[in-house]
Amino acid sequence: MKKLKFWFYSIFITGLVARVVLLTLLPKRPTFFAPDEAAYATLTYWVSNGLDVRNFPDHGNGLYERTRTFILISAIFHRVGFNEYTATRITSLTFSISLSLILLRLFINQLAKSSSPRPFHAYALLFVFAFINLLPSYILWSTLAIRETTSHFFILSSSLVFSKLLFKEPKFKLNALLLIIFVVLAYGVRAQTVWILLAAFLACTWLIREAFLRKLGLTALILFSFTLGTFWTSNTSYLFKSDVPTLTSVATPNEVNIKPFSSDTITAPLRSVSQLDERRLNNQQFAASALTPPICKNNGIRKIFCEVSLIGYQLVSFLLRPLPFIDGGSPLLVLASIENLFWIALFLLVLVLMKVAYKELGLKGFIGDQLVRFYLLFLVTFSASASMYFGNLGTGFRHKSTILWAISLLVLRIVQIIGKGNIKNSLQKLP
Repeated sequence: MKKLKFWFYSIFITGLVARVVLLTLLPKRPTFFAPDEAAYATLTYWVSNGLDVRNFPDHGNGLYERTRTFILISAIFHRVGFNEYTATRITSLTFSISLSLILLRLFINQLAKSSSPRPFHAYALLFVFAFINLLPSYILWSTLAIRETTSHFFILSSSLVFSKLLFKEPKFKLNALLLIIFVVLAYGVRAQTVWILLAAFLACTWLIREAFLRKLGLTALILFSFTLGTFWTSNTSYLFKSDVPTLTSVATPNEVNIKPFSSDTITAPLRSVSQLDERRLNNQQFAASALTPPICKNNGIRKIFCEVSLIGYQLVSFLLRPLPFIDGGSPLLVLASIENLFWIALFLLVLVLMKVAYKELGLKGFIGDQLVRFYLLFLVTFSASASMYFGNLGTGFRHKSTILWAISLLVLRIVQIIGKGNIKNSLQKLP
């Protein structure tokens, strides 16, 4: 056990040092790794200095509304004294480290609870933890001025609190409040992922064997979180003001454009679904790694089969590509294809653990676990949704990192329930 703890802490420290070193080496300008850094860093400066986000170039107030949580936290670092690029990158780094600390605690606690953990289970947890902390691309994305790890942190936190509500742990009011806060903050980083998360929450709520009133209460809590999250991203008000002279007029409180909370805001998920084809085509333009899915020119039943094959093509590409010697176009994509072999190894590890759980617990004992159902539901739903959105392998490879938190908790949960050996005891709380 001591040797395993040593390896876990060594991996965490190595990942932390790598991230901090990378942060100091990055130039104070956007990098070719993520051109979006310019927009987020400039918006951080804009908000920190109290400028009216309606006058933000190109994006207007739309970018601020969609990334409000990420930008406001970055603005705090900017007002402390960091430049806009460093401030935004520190935000990503902070939440990346926080996410790793949470997983470190969960994994170490699980090993401590098992008097003699099976070697395969222990090394499975170690592999997943090393994957998140040492994967080169994830180290890079958690240090750049982009919102990936910030989104992952709040989604993971929301899921852990939701699990406490499922298992009826004490302090219901506190957990309910935390769920609302984390969901709202996650909504202000990347709303599309939160829609899928809340849908998984609702499905899991109604699949549990509980009293109707308790199901209704959890549903109301989830819908209330969705409503507040939508409101959080539905206006252009800002929290920072400054007397620094600028060339752009600063809005007064009465000039701030606060949009009414309307049905248009509620229907945003439906509108996004209808725009999937358009967004996928936009992602394909000017991309060296653009996907070329089959074109469905048939009619009737043949067209239906063609569309189904398109879903399969997109999903396989999202999960298993890029591949060495097959996908090229840029040096970064070649490196990503090599790194993707570790992704495939991670998927195989999950499948092996699921097979072991099925053999020891049976299908009912395995799928009957509330958290296993939830994590699998999120993984399948998000992967299917994201596969229809991305139009190039580079974007898909980056968005695939969103499922890392769910895979981590799924592996942990499988190790827990296999260790207990039966479904009755498997319904235990997380460590």
